Amino acid sequence: MGKPLFIIKHIPFHELEQYYKQEKNARVKTKILAVIQLYLGKSTFETAFHVHSSPQSVRKWIHQWNKDGMKGLQPIKRAKVYSLLSEEQEKQIKKDIKQSPRKQGYSFSNWHLKDIKGHIKKKYDIDMSISGVWRMMKRWDYTLLVPRPMPAKADEKKKINFDTK
Repeated sequence: MGKPLFIIKHIPFHELEQYYKQEKNARVKTKILAVIQLYLGKSTFETAFHVHSSPQSVRKWIHQWNKDGMKGLQPIKRAKVYSLLSEEQEKQIKKDIKQSPRKQGYSFSNWHLKDIKGHIKKKYDIDMSISGVWRMMKRWDYTLLVPRPMPAKADEKKKINFDTK
């Protein structure tokens, strides 16, 4: 097993309780609760059970606490990720993928992520990742469905009646 986790008591216990009561962010509040538990002498396993997290997460939070105090428990601000395409380019891509790929001069019938990626590369010389294309489609509320073939002997009247119900 390794050596027991040591916690640095940066602030008095009553101040830590005040921070806990005032905190609005639920994740930060959970981390503060974990620190409180360890202040009280609980093990990382007991603390993890109490705060409904893994012992690894509790250890990570304690290392952050030991290094930076309360600041270490705050969420990290991440930089905003900007789209590789301009708004005008995105509008044009939306318009393009609403049409059949065959009308665009491609030899396939349905758009797939790799095909959209290739279309963007061909049209705008922008190399997007498949996951980037997927996130863009998700942002547009598009679903990734492939139309199913209609049985050859299907009755068209029944199909029309089914669709209108």
